[in-house]
Amino acid sequence: MDSVEQELRRYADRGVFRSFDAKQGRAGKRRFTIAWLGPRSQELLFDAKRSTLTFPGLLPNLPAQSGMYRELRVFLKSRASDELPDHRRIDPDRAVANCTNRKGSVSLTVASIDGDLSYATRKTLSLVNEIFLGFLRGPYHEYMAANFDEPEE
Repeated sequence: MDSVEQELRRYADRGVFRSFDAKQGRAGKRRFTIAWLGPRSQELLFDAKRSTLTFPGLLPNLPAQSGMYRELRVFLKSRASDELPDHRRIDPDRAVANCTNRKGSVSLTVASIDGDLSYATRKTLSLVNEIFLGFLRGPYHEYMAANFDEPEE
């Protein structure tokens, strides 16, 4: 658990986050609040028992049957491609990224396979960054304007 918080604090200390807060949850769980991408703070949940990091409700108002959700799932799978440079790739022997959609609210979870929680934390943050600054920026600008206060222009 300490390695997740240490890694997040490194990002906070470098000024990557506008704000950062950590709270102890139930046994083996930790809740982090991060002001980072977009105008709202985001929650990051760490479950030590499952070795998972989850951004619950990362993408709101995204129907499960939408083309955008299907493309997001393809995008997540593509992050494990050998064709990506190492700094952008998620090694499937070390971590796996998945998303779930509950009533149009998409959560992102990264599970550590090899127990290296520092690696999983860095890859989770990089993945969220790529979702917001790559995947969503171009073809989904209207979604960003409607849900994350992006300028319409």
